[in-house]
Amino acid sequence: MITQPYESLRQGMNRADPNTLADIMRILAGGDVMRALPVQLNGASAGTTGACAQQLATLGTVVLPEDAKAAVILRCTVKATGSAALGEYTIEPYGATPGSTQVAVAPNGDIVFLGTDLVTQADILYLVKKGDVIGQLAYSSATQSAAGAGSGITSLTLSVNASGFAALPPAYSGKAMLLMQANVTAGAVTGQKIILVPATGVVATTKAALSKDGTGIWLNLATDAPTQVVVDLLVYSGAFGGSDVNALLEGPSGEV
Repeated sequence: MITQPYESLRQGMNRADPNTLADIMRILAGGDVMRALPVQLNGASAGTTGACAQQLATLGTVVLPEDAKAAVILRCTVKATGSAALGEYTIEPYGATPGSTQVAVAPNGDIVFLGTDLVTQADILYLVKKGDVIGQLAYSSATQSAAGAGSGITSLTLSVNASGFAALPPAYSGKAMLLMQANVTAGAVTGQKIILVPATGVVATTKAALSKDGTGIWLNLATDAPTQVVVDLLVYSGAFGGSDVNALLEGPSGEV
């Protein structure tokens, strides 16, 4: 009996058989693979300070598409501002509030600067947070403004319990990695909320946070008293229509 040596999908791609390459790209979700490559933003503007509803009013924001939120900033070279120095900006940890001449990945995956730096042109190299989007893929001023609800066709509408917690459906519970926006549609204080780093309990008024275990969303109970919230999330790859590229590349190529 002749046995064939094991060939992974990665090895099959390297072999570049024209009879199987199209199938391999479809299995891997080739568009998702390309989207996850490092992104070079040239001449990016932080916009008007406080204009992004998901951020603190003191910050300027480079709003990123929901399928290309930032995981890590590798380099940021600022070439034009209204007041601050030019050159290489210091990269702060995820979720940190940047000071002057600093840049950070915001809790919702956007890129933020101190608003008073008035950054109008920056070259930014960053790594994309890879996952499946539950929400609005096409971003615009409407989807990221105080007036815009999470209007994507796959945005999740959740009930908020008496503890100020909105539990995710079982299909996504524990798999959420990033809360990109949260719009309270029923309660005492409605509208888009400022996104905080993951939390273990209720948050301050007008704020929202993914729970640290990724099972739901924490909101403010005492003042906002929400009963319903619409959220956009990034969840594990493969949890919602995408591909777990790492697992597929290690798997056998004979399945194509």
